[in-house]
Amino acid sequence: MGCQQGWHPGFCTQTETGELNDCHKGHRGSWANVGYALLCTALCQRCGQCGHVSYSSLDNDCSWFTSCPQLHTIPKTGHCTRAVNKEIGAIGTRYSTAVGEWADNLTDLAHVLRTEDWISLHMPRGSLLVQVGANDHAKIGFNHQDKGMLAVAAGWEALLYEPLPSTFHRLQANYKTNSLVRPINAAICGKTSPRRVCVHGATLPLYFVDITIRTGNYGSSHADARCAHFQYGAAEKLSELSSFSRAHLARHQQFWAHTPKACKRCAALLGSELPKDCMNELLTSNMRQQDVRCACFRDDLKGLTRSGGRQVDLLLIDVSGAVSIQC
Repeated sequence: MGCQQGWHPGFCTQTETGELNDCHKGHRGSWANVGYALLCTALCQRCGQCGHVSYSSLDNDCSWFTSCPQLHTIPKTGHCTRAVNKEIGAIGTRYSTAVGEWADNLTDLAHVLRTEDWISLHMPRGSLLVQVGANDHAKIGFNHQDKGMLAVAAGWEALLYEPLPSTFHRLQANYKTNSLVRPINAAICGKTSPRRVCVHGATLPLYFVDITIRTGNYGSSHADARCAHFQYGAAEKLSELSSFSRAHLARHQQFWAHTPKACKRCAALLGSELPKDCMNELLTSNMRQQDVRCACFRDDLKGLTRSGGRQVDLLLIDVSGAVSIQC
């Protein structure tokens, strides 16, 4: 296996896996389980003492060195080495220099790094997550892959916007003891006045699916939400669905148009006859509307504990059918 452009076969010297990384005074170290060469280079960029990296895709080893006067080779290890050009700076400073042939700075790295790697490359102190449509950050359930949870777990400060009140209350409960996380029961509404400025007190109608008995549809042959529990993941998905567009939300009905197996199991439990399309009105008949508050994003940035609203390091958006970004 050959080396990529800019890399040279061999390694500087041997290191121990997971060797202590002293990026202030050390002369070498290593990071384990580094998935690809670009991430190895980026890790070196945040380590003040790192001037060279040796990487092997065979065992995902990324070793760093202050200097590398000579390259050594051992057959079948797959190590490649490169110098990492950067401005002199201590660990924790933000990227401002070239990273090989792939990226000019950390902003460019964002296009090629996985979100979880982007999180790991930032020092927690001073890093800010903004998540629009945060859901409840539950560790189990339909949204268990939520990257916002990873940033919060890493110690980032966070603004978490969730407009649906029932979901917001769960989100708020999850972080009631975390002073760095600020859940906000509101939506980012964009222009709420002809002058394209945020107006305090403005609201928008939010459409969601109510799967409780309050709808009066329990016992219905086409819209009984209890039947959703007999189709894998359906109840969780329904409870998370919401949109500012009624038409967009209604388009999800197609996923429950024909569910004969789930309807058969539901009929057996409820002790009643149900057709094979017992959920073909599940979403449309249980759709409800609630006005939600529009948040003024710039105002919410003020008064943050650590980041001071200087820069948003990670923006996550999950707003079904209502995405519009203006810079």
